[in-house]
Amino acid sequence: METTLILIANLLVSILSGVLTAGLVMVIGGVGVIRALHRRLVLAEDRIEDANDRITTEVKRRAAKAALAARDEAPPSPQDLAREHLAKGSSPAAQPGKPSIVGSLKA
Repeated sequence: METTLILIANLLVSILSGVLTAGLVMVIGGVGVIRALHRRLVLAEDRIEDANDRITTEVKRRAAKAALAARDEAPPSPQDLAREHLAKGSSPAAQPGKPSIVGSLKA
């Protein structure tokens, strides 16, 4: 009976030491994997941040270029159009295809 108990105790100690060793190896390996994943995540975040900076810079550069082009090609102001119209001396009644009440009032 004593030998059976000793054999069972020996088997339990072996099983527990194996489980403890396996757990320790899993924890150490898991920490290594977690560190590697963390390092990759930080690298990916840095790349994304760099890409965002490059995109923002490019958008601002293109917007500035478009603003300069729009400023150079600015349409005439309403005051310039009115001065031009008055300088021609044309009245709304003189334009063909556009009816005017002014012409009918003069008659």
